[in-house]
Amino acid sequence: MLAAGTLVTACDMPGYTAIVCPAEGQLSTVWPMNNTEKVMILGELDDTDMTTIRGHNNITDLLLMDVTEIGTSALNYCTNLVTVNLPKAKSIGNGAFLRCSKLTTVSLPEATSIENAAFIGCRALTTVNLPQATSIGNMAFYSDSELSNISLPLATNIGNNAFGICIKLTRICLPKNVQLGNTPFTNCIALTTLFLSDTDATERDAEARRRHLANHPLRLHQRRLPRPRQLHRPLDQTN
Repeated sequence: MLAAGTLVTACDMPGYTAIVCPAEGQLSTVWPMNNTEKVMILGELDDTDMTTIRGHNNITDLLLMDVTEIGTSALNYCTNLVTVNLPKAKSIGNGAFLRCSKLTTVSLPEATSIENAAFIGCRALTTVNLPQATSIGNMAFYSDSELSNISLPLATNIGNNAFGICIKLTRICLPKNVQLGNTPFTNCIALTTLFLSDTDATERDAEARRRHLANHPLRLHQRRLPRPRQLHRPLDQTN
């Protein structure tokens, strides 16, 4: 196992400082004295450890190798954080990354649940990887004004105002049977395209989704594509 404070020199992790947390609640005891900006932490962490991370506001790049859950408000207001990689995290709690104003990239390859306001006010956020996400909470990405497209191939539920005021959001990929809350895309003034993953989606399904795309006129057309099996439903801006 890597020793605490070991500098990782592998080509895929240049410049990261590796910190091995000996047990939950003990991260502060092994935190390196230098003001490291790129941090990889191994071991499970609890709320006390998250407070330790949040207290080092110089961190720009964070990789939590073994964490399976990010709790409520765990890393909110980490205003210098730019990238977050959570390869094993299954759930992201309420307000977990609220107002992380410089955060641009989030990788959550195993996450299934994104709770309310998890990324609200992350106004630099451009890239979110959520291939396994099934539930997106209320206002989860509200006012993330740089987010331009998002794919949620396994989503079953998207909450109220989940992507409200994402003013650069142009494309969304969703499953046919996803349940939408109240105006999940309100004031997404650039939104023109919705991809649905079922080739047999009906016009009534389309109409239900169109009612949720508030504050900008959109028209949904259906066309059947050859392979791969995927329905592209462009929502064309009308006059």
